[in-house]
Amino acid sequence: MDMGPMHLLSALTFVLLAFGGTRPGGAQVVSADTENCTVERMETTPLAVLEPCTALLGDPRVANEKRAEALFIRGRAHHRSGSIDLAAEDYDEALKLAPNNEEIHLARANIDFRRGFDDEALERIQKAIALNPANPRVLRAIGAVFSSAGQAEEALRYLSAAIKLDPADPYSLYLRSQLHAQKRRHSEALVDADALVAIAPDEINRVGYLDSNGTRRDFRIIALAHRAGLYEGSGRYDLAERDLNAAVAYKAAPEALLARGEFLANRSGRQIAALNDIDAVIRVEPRDPRAHFARATALTNLRRLDEAVQALDTAIALQPAYPAAFRLRARVHRELGQADAAVQDFVTAIRQDSTLIRETMPALRAGGYWRSMDVPIALTPELHQAVRACMLAAKCN
Repeated sequence: MDMGPMHLLSALTFVLLAFGGTRPGGAQVVSADTENCTVERMETTPLAVLEPCTALLGDPRVANEKRAEALFIRGRAHHRSGSIDLAAEDYDEALKLAPNNEEIHLARANIDFRRGFDDEALERIQKAIALNPANPRVLRAIGAVFSSAGQAEEALRYLSAAIKLDPADPYSLYLRSQLHAQKRRHSEALVDADALVAIAPDEINRVGYLDSNGTRRDFRIIALAHRAGLYEGSGRYDLAERDLNAAVAYKAAPEALLARGEFLANRSGRQIAALNDIDAVIRVEPRDPRAHFARATALTNLRRLDEAVQALDTAIALQPAYPAAFRLRARVHRELGQADAAVQDFVTAIRQDSTLIRETMPALRAGGYWRSMDVPIALTPELHQAVRACMLAAKCN
């Protein structure tokens, strides 16, 4: 199976989508007769299994099969709690005792992706494929890899096969919906989003959702926010707001308030409400760059430009590789009459995300600053000059 060049893989997609946890069925190291060190307890309160699993592992009479099970459960608890080094240690020990368990290989692959070891992670996924190619979580992992490599149709094929075997797998539904949306198949994306939202909160949260920073988030909120994004993208703003209000009413967690704040920040006359939500998030999670960016968006739309710059400064300090933040700060600097700072920020945004070049071409051509029909693939001196000329011209948009 050709997965494409490994260097094309983005770890982020796999981080968010490829480790959903073990469900009944398939090859698992799960035993129903373990009193306290159980998968069920780990899925609801991960930290609660650490002590009983450690106690079980301290008993020299425990058989290897039970020891592998306890290591895997404790490793998953560490994993969901953000202690990935401890999780890796437990997974490695479990694999010594149960080398043919594909679930452990998949969990260990997720750790490798989080650490940036893409090649090692792919080797582990290949091992899981060889062990059990019919496991829906294995199929989902392959789909996530193809998605990260930009091979959407292959990703969709594997995800559809995973969903056929497990129609209520949240990660497969979530990723397939995202891919359909990227391909502008809105109705198909919404079907999967509806199925995702229909999963009961207790059930969807058993699999565990970790964001890009390894923080566990409520998967029902993620599902509602995702569907809201689909509605917003198709101009159905009332339905988008309905889902976001439902997310906050269900649980006023940071991820719910931030999703609603981001939406309201761009709605006419709703920026103060947006700031209320976003500021509530920042009080709880002051180091979230996305929250500071959302705050800057609302402040920009309120024409509170100096405050917007401060919020963007914070977002960029927390996440230096943030092209959207540099682009917005360039806009604000320009509106403040700070052309040099605007050019510097916009050039930085392009260096961080070359796709912005193509988005910039219509404005540059309309203003007469770029006469060639060719679109450069990187920042050239000529493009830099054209961007600067555009930034200095009031009518160049």
